[in-house]
Amino acid sequence: NFPYTVSGDATLYAKWTVNQYTIDFETDGGTAVAGISQNYGTTIGSQATSKTGYTFEGWYSEAGLTNKVAFPYTVSGDATLYAKWDINEYTVSFEANGGTAVAGISQNYGTTIDSQATSKEGYTLAGWYSEAGLTNKLAFPYTVSGDATLYAKWNVDYGAGTDENPFKIYTIEDLARIGTLDTDANGATWTLSDDYILMANLDFEDSSSYSSGTVNAAYTEAGGLEGFTPIGYGSYFLGNFDGNDKTINNLYINSTNDEIGLFSKIRNRATIQDLGLTNVNVKGANSVGGLSGYVTSYSTISNCYTTGIISCDSTSNFADIGGLIGLMETYSVVEDSHSQCEVKLLSATGRGRFVGGLIGRSENGTIQNSYSTGNVTGQEDTGGFIAFAQDTTIEDSYAEGNVLSTDVRTGGFVGNAYSNVSITRSYATGDVTVDDDNASGFVGYSSKGVTIDYSYSTGDVISNNSVDSVGGLFGYGTAVIKNSYSTSNISGVNTYAGGVAGRLNAGSVENAYSNGEIEASSSNVGGLAGYFNGGAPTSSIAFNQYIKGNSYTFRIANHSQTDVSNYAYEGMDVYFSNVLQESLADATLSGKDGLSISNINDCEEVQFAGWEFNADSDGDFAYWKIDAGMDRPVIYVDKDENGTFEKLGSDDGTITWLP
Repeated sequence: NFPYTVSGDATLYAKWTVNQYTIDFETDGGTAVAGISQNYGTTIGSQATSKTGYTFEGWYSEAGLTNKVAFPYTVSGDATLYAKWDINEYTVSFEANGGTAVAGISQNYGTTIDSQATSKEGYTLAGWYSEAGLTNKLAFPYTVSGDATLYAKWNVDYGAGTDENPFKIYTIEDLARIGTLDTDANGATWTLSDDYILMANLDFEDSSSYSSGTVNAAYTEAGGLEGFTPIGYGSYFLGNFDGNDKTINNLYINSTNDEIGLFSKIRNRATIQDLGLTNVNVKGANSVGGLSGYVTSYSTISNCYTTGIISCDSTSNFADIGGLIGLMETYSVVEDSHSQCEVKLLSATGRGRFVGGLIGRSENGTIQNSYSTGNVTGQEDTGGFIAFAQDTTIEDSYAEGNVLSTDVRTGGFVGNAYSNVSITRSYATGDVTVDDDNASGFVGYSSKGVTIDYSYSTGDVISNNSVDSVGGLFGYGTAVIKNSYSTSNISGVNTYAGGVAGRLNAGSVENAYSNGEIEASSSNVGGLAGYFNGGAPTSSIAFNQYIKGNSYTFRIANHSQTDVSNYAYEGMDVYFSNVLQESLADATLSGKDGLSISNINDCEEVQFAGWEFNADSDGDFAYWKIDAGMDRPVIYVDKDENGTFEKLGSDDGTITWLP
């Protein structure tokens, strides 16, 4: 104890107690590390700590992180050690799920990235999700917190139903949605007034055309039901439908109702364009067409076509059935369209009128650059192209199918051109077989007037029942026929048979010719016409090899003035009661046979008087002429009005020669 009292020599000995010091740890945001209190001179190991998004680099002796401490660390006094961190860099990858590729982004932890753009045809990006199951949608800007893959979610781009952004049709279900209360995946209702575009070829019998991945048997013939419900059934389609040059295959409808087709009824300036319907099987009662049963009110059908079978069991006097359209009226237009459908009237409880290859009936309509090639079977008013037309203009069109009719008014092109019908630059090549009156290879009948210009027919007209009023271009009624011809053979007729017209009650024939063979069992038979009740034909020619009749049989026509400017082949065989007439001086022939041509080839390089005419609206001068070795005229036209004439089209008389 001190004070110590000296009592003699002594040695005192020091005793030491070791100091204890505390080492603290500043983790700078890392997980906490408890301080360590240890004796001086002892050592400690490095202490673990972690910090999200960072990698621990080491402990330092000062806050400035200059001097890194080595471990084991020797305790020499109280101290604070400071953690140093390096920020991590992570890569965010993007799975576009069929969209355009998006490059991965490598950035430091805690930084942000914006949503990345990608596109996929027919789809709209719904957002980026954190897992492949697309459950958790991410918000942007997205904070980088580690390596990650973001997944794109797509919604079908159904559009908005406007002209600029029409509703988009990808599947059969989409097609069936039009005009119903069903909504698309975006919650929009597709009305009959909206605009639509077809995005893919569809097939009612192909599972890949269905969003469900399974064929809907109710839409197929095998399903035994009525098939597809026409768009707008019970109402009208009022919008615009762009087929986008796509096709719809295997449309099947088997209905006992009216206005049947892919579209039931169309009106109010609606348009259907660029659509093909292939292998259709459409059946209804009245107003039936592959594309639409009924089109009206300034609507337009453009660049559309059908193939397959169209049929009806008509319950009305007006069947109105066509390969493309059943009934069209009120200033509607069909252009650049065609049908290859077979069109059949299966039965009729009424008169079953108006069965046509392209259109059943057209009133106040315009048809341009269109055609039909399927066979047509009808009853009353049947046509290879149109069955019945009134106040209608037809241009640059043709029909190639055979026509079979069991009743009156039948034509290879138009059955009944009732009133104010204009047909220009058109033709028919199918055979016409009839059981009743008023038939021809082109227009069967017109009550109040049809104009036929720059047109022709080549199919035979065959009567099974000794009918009346049959012609190559026109059967019966009122017509103006110009710059046209027929090579149709006519057989089985009773009376009124002519190479161009059967019985023309009013009208005219000008710059026309015929060279078919004509047979009738009774009277009024002519190379150009069986009977004229008006002005004589002018500037026309009969090339017929033979004509047969009982009485009133003439090389030109039964009209006293037919010799004024018309020509007839002198070698034509003319039969009365199956007896060949050897003398052209026969009283029955006298004055009604036109100017003779001893040989068809006499027409070569000859420009006949009165055969000049204006070929088009520009007033270009033209004339008929037969080239060497040919048996029919073609038209030569002075297009440049310089005296140089150019043949229009090919030698075989196809439509290409038409101006």
